[in-house]
Amino acid sequence: PCAALTAWNGLFEGKPVTPGETVLVLGTGGVSMFALQFAKAAGAVVIATSSSDVKLAQAKALGADHLINYAEGEYKEKVKELTGGRGADVIYDAVGGDYFDQALRCVNWNGRILVIGFASGRIPSAPANLALLKGCSIVGVFYGRFKQEEPEKSQQAMCKWSLRGVTTMRRASDGWTAMSAASCGRCTRMFVASGGHAAASASDHGRAAGGQRHLRRGMRPAEPRGVGGAGYR
Repeated sequence: PCAALTAWNGLFEGKPVTPGETVLVLGTGGVSMFALQFAKAAGAVVIATSSSDVKLAQAKALGADHLINYAEGEYKEKVKELTGGRGADVIYDAVGGDYFDQALRCVNWNGRILVIGFASGRIPSAPANLALLKGCSIVGVFYGRFKQEEPEKSQQAMCKWSLRGVTTMRRASDGWTAMSAASCGRCTRMFVASGGHAAASASDHGRAAGGQRHLRRGMRPAEPRGVGGAGYR
């Protein structure tokens, strides 16, 4: 399965991201980088977070409006400062653990916290009183299960958004590089995510056509991992 499809599923299935909303993206892995770019394509203001200044520079190059290095301390107050005290409208969390705990404290009224994975190693628990006080929604995002349970809806949504995606692996000088191609609504780009580099664009989607055949054949969804990833094997 493709990281792009997980990012799309979280941001646009259910209550979609709208122009002017603030999207906080936790982490700078593959699914987070796709979420950043899709949110920007939808007209959102994006706050990117990471513990690495190098990865934050990559996020900036991909369009992030604000950057937070959470290795320097808790990010929740910085998010409130950047949003005029309101908090983020959408929080895309592929990290979990203590970072999810902070997300509950810097989400806007009626905001959405999208649970993608637990790369930090700890599966967090949500105090129900905070969800009540914030009026927020906590939404699990698992595209493989969504496609399995609601195949017709999944296909309709992909056609509506003209979304295509495929993930392949190639050997690069700096290690294994995940390459994905995706198009969503107004934008069609070729994305590249690796340990040292992220993203290049291509207006011609034809280069991805061969890989798309793998997507159309169908992929058996893996069960979500309890710790340390976005839920795919």
